[in-house]
Order: sequence, then structure tokens, then C-alpha cells
Amino acid sequence: MKKLKEQLKLQKDIEVPYHVWRFLGTNSKFILVRGDEASLGEDFGKIEELRKAVEFYVDQLGGKIKWENT
Repeated sequence: MKKLKEQLKLQKDIEVPYHVWRFLGTNSKFILVRGDEASLGEDFGKIEELRKAVEFYVDQLGGKIKWENT
């Protein structure tokens, strides 16, 4: 499966596996891609905004994220 940063270039939505979206709700079944922004289920944002949102959840679970260079 291609990563979001790769899909943004292709302009194709990404199907999210059940074991992921079941915790976030049915609105999160797809990562929607529009221009240079994406949505993980609700609002659209640029990749840096989405990373900060994901980092919040990972921090709540006691983890840290190291991002690849884009």
C-alpha cells in the first residue's frame, strides 16, 4: 500500500484497513486526497497538520514518531 505522501502526488484516495478505522469511525474508512491536502475522516489539512494530529494520538499512547524526510 502506498503512503499518504505518495498518494498526494497521484491524487487517489487510500482505503484504510478495518483494524485501523474501527477505532476512529466509519468516516475514517478512506484517507481522502484533494489537491495538496488530505482528510483522515473529517477536515482536510496539509501533510504537516496531519502529522501533528497523528503525533498527538501516538503521544497519548506513550509513543513518539520520527518522520521520513519529504
